[in-house]
Amino acid sequence: HLGRVRDVYFDDRRFHERHLVAEIGHWPAHRLVLVSPWSVRRIDLPARVVQTDLGGDELTRSPDAECDRPVSRQRHVELARYYGFYGFPYQWPEATVATMSPPVRRRGDRHLRSARALVGYYVHADDDDVGHVADFLFGDAAWEIRHVVVALGHGIARRRVLVPAGWVSRVSWDAAAITLALPGRVVAAAPTYVPAEAPGPELEARLTRYYGPAPFGAA
Repeated sequence: HLGRVRDVYFDDRRFHERHLVAEIGHWPAHRLVLVSPWSVRRIDLPARVVQTDLGGDELTRSPDAECDRPVSRQRHVELARYYGFYGFPYQWPEATVATMSPPVRRRGDRHLRSARALVGYYVHADDDDVGHVADFLFGDAAWEIRHVVVALGHGIARRRVLVPAGWVSRVSWDAAAITLALPGRVVAAAPTYVPAEAPGPELEARLTRYYGPAPFGAA
């Protein structure tokens, strides 16, 4: 046991997963590293364990998470540099922005997204706001995000539905929102998502029958 998975970075054009973000080591010497999802050998859901083909030394030598920042981190760094660390703090108590290392390239990938950062984003439909992002479901065969779990409405006991990721037309950091190419009434009337129901071909077929073929990226 070398650490824990803390996040998944993915491309918001085709919703392909690019990195698993793993926290290795122990506080205060712990660090976040990037791990290729293709190195994963097995996911044991009951035990909540991800087994990889990497040895301990290989994992500890993995690239630092700062080497490929998602949009949320890119924008935080840009704002902190503009306002100054103390005028615009963004939870880096160990160093100021000026001394952060390793440096990231001047222009980051504007399509690299953090799944963890997107949880809580507003969900906009064609004609209405329908809820918030509650979670994501991904497939470990092609390593792509398959569905967005949407919490409808407001309050604690909100109903949740699945929307295939291929219906997401836009992700906006500024608006803290994702936009769906669907009418709000279609999302609101979607079948209720039951977490205990194992995803599989039957669920995929049922969602395709309901929504129709997705127009973008992943199905």
